[in-house]
Amino acid sequence: MKHILPTTLLHIAFATFAALPFTVKSAEIKNDSVWKDDRGEEIMCQGGNLAKFGDTFYFYGWGDYPGDNRKDTITCYSSKDLATWKFERHVATYGKNGFNIIPDRLHVLFNEATRKYVMITKHRLPYRDPDIPDNPRTAGEIGFADCDTPTGDFVMRGHERPKSASAEWYAYGDLCAFKDTDGKAYVVSAGTGQKCFFVLQLTPDYMHYEKMLCKIPGNHEAPYMVRMNGKYWIFASGVAGWSSSKTYFSTATNPAGPWSAYKEVTTEPESKDSFNSQSDFLFEVKGSTGSFVLWGADRWSQRTKIGVGKNVWLPLEWKGDEPILNWHPTWNVDAAAGTWTTSAKSPATTANEIKPWTIGTTNGRQHLVTPEGKPFLVLGLSHASGAWQGLLGPKKQEAMTALRQDLRDLKFNAVGYVPDLGAELAYIHNADRLPGSPGTVTGQGQRKHLYEDVFDPAFHARLRKHIQGIADKTAKDAHCIGYWWTDIPVWNPGQQKQKFGLSYVDFIRALPEGAAGRVRYESWKRKTPPRRTMPFTSSSPANSTAPPRRRIASSHLENSSSASATTQSPAHRWKSSPRPARSWMSSHSSPTRRRSRATSSIEFTS
Repeated sequence: MKHILPTTLLHIAFATFAALPFTVKSAEIKNDSVWKDDRGEEIMCQGGNLAKFGDTFYFYGWGDYPGDNRKDTITCYSSKDLATWKFERHVATYGKNGFNIIPDRLHVLFNEATRKYVMITKHRLPYRDPDIPDNPRTAGEIGFADCDTPTGDFVMRGHERPKSASAEWYAYGDLCAFKDTDGKAYVVSAGTGQKCFFVLQLTPDYMHYEKMLCKIPGNHEAPYMVRMNGKYWIFASGVAGWSSSKTYFSTATNPAGPWSAYKEVTTEPESKDSFNSQSDFLFEVKGSTGSFVLWGADRWSQRTKIGVGKNVWLPLEWKGDEPILNWHPTWNVDAAAGTWTTSAKSPATTANEIKPWTIGTTNGRQHLVTPEGKPFLVLGLSHASGAWQGLLGPKKQEAMTALRQDLRDLKFNAVGYVPDLGAELAYIHNADRLPGSPGTVTGQGQRKHLYEDVFDPAFHARLRKHIQGIADKTAKDAHCIGYWWTDIPVWNPGQQKQKFGLSYVDFIRALPEGAAGRVRYESWKRKTPPRRTMPFTSSSPANSTAPPRRRIASSHLENSSSASATTQSPAHRWKSSPRPARSWMSSHSSPTRRRSRATSSIEFTS
């Protein structure tokens, strides 16, 4: 059971936390972990593909750094065994060799006729991020780049938006490229807004599209085509943005179709989101004694803040004629033999097992207890992301690496809001706002500011469902020690009014008669002496069993650099007598209690 931490800083208890580093072992693939390369740096490779040229495997993907469309790099790693990875280099960088956009979907093929390595990419800006100056949002296109070596500088040669047979222009989104046994290459691309996939045949040099073969109905993303068991298969995710989703498949005997209706890929144990991932690629591992298909998926944890690690790899298994994904936290691969085995110490039957954090009592005071049974003192930074503010790509990674080391030197063991800083640190998960609440992004990247009547029972039900969904996804994350929910876009009501035209207070006052928030406001107003200002909260509604708010005084090391942090002397004092720690759901029987700075409150003036 996860527990709420009642301050913007980190919860206070009594002892130290043992770090849980992850080191990639030879021939062992470990999911729910931060993968490291030969430099000890986190592997940044998503939305790409796995390829084998000669006797070496190459892993190409997007080095995703949220917050700016100038995604710095396309990364390339190499391996002999699929488990230990060497960082080769950034084979494409924003602003160089024609890469004015770093794509979030890409695929590298080798063309025997031209002896070129061809990179086929999605050429479209992610809509949730800011525009690049002088490069406005474009409808989706397909980009073509090439290089003489698999690890050299790829050069963008051009990008195209194919036409359908009726000469109607389509916008292209997520895509994959597939090379058949006869050397012909195809692209499967999602038609943005068209709720379909298009299958295109490429020219013999793979540098242009030649013709459109067919249109496959269905609202899906992240397509990937593969040939196995005498048929062509397309695997795809649902349409969920950066969130995880189920995995689907369709089959045909010819790339031009007809393609079967989509079916869900069976998962064991059952998972509604493919074990917190989005399907990315499939790759047949052929060896001296056998072969199997590796299913690779992305976990966009740097964007969703849910789960550990950025990649999930599993062997594709079969139940009759249909594929099945069995969860293996750890499994072993023998790439030379083309075989795999389940690690004896991590059987699939323990896929959802996790030792819980618990609440302990020492000298009458309650505190967290680690899964190992040790009392837990959180000592860390609240807004650690300030250490790399404004930095991108490798510079950001350097800053994060330096901060990790500084935190270790200071004996810090936790951070707020930033699980992507590393799995060695405990963190509080930011649950953020409900869909449709103030500051959330709606269609076409527009911001919609819609206040909620947080006293309304219907809102309570939506909140519980929203938070329960997040809790389910983080249940396997041993480093997540709590949640933080935000119900307003800015803390100060005056800033709200300046930014949005009305404050939350104005909104409550303007609710129609009989609305839950209006009833609560009128009740408060009748009991409040005139011309007095006092906090207006729902900390003790009639139907709530939640105890009064507890405030904790703590030193605030927010946005501290490592140098300044060394001069801080954290001192924590309880401001009220201890009471039982609350689980997320029980603490939100009154969802309007904000987990805010101790000085913040909404005030009404009668």
